[in-house]
Amino acid sequence: MLPVSSILLIHITKYIQKAYTLVIDSSAFKWDWGFILLNIVIILIARALNSFPLCGMANFCRKEVIPYSYMLVIWFSGLRGAIAFALALNVWTPDPEHAGVIKSATLFTVIFTTLVSLVLYEVYVYSGD
Repeated sequence: MLPVSSILLIHITKYIQKAYTLVIDSSAFKWDWGFILLNIVIILIARALNSFPLCGMANFCRKEVIPYSYMLVIWFSGLRGAIAFALALNVWTPDPEHAGVIKSATLFTVIFTTLVSLVLYEVYVYSGD
């Protein structure tokens, strides 16, 4: 049996979730797989073009350099984006289909990069490197 404070906590949580839960209409998304794939490729390239040179420049000023394996983690760790998804949900365009493409591409990118990073981190951590 739950103590009274646990029951109270369950009810408070239920009311907070009811008040702040975002209902996402599935018709608001348009899945353009070509655009989504292009989006992921461009994000990976752009992030690499920023992360590796900046880490390389930082290594000139450091006594203990950033190893390449750490640079890989830095490169991929910035690819998830809850803020990007929140911004995509609020995007407005004259054509609702364009907004749907932006929303679906952002949602897929966030989910894809989060899941891939989890798998890669698990492989990296347990590989003994």
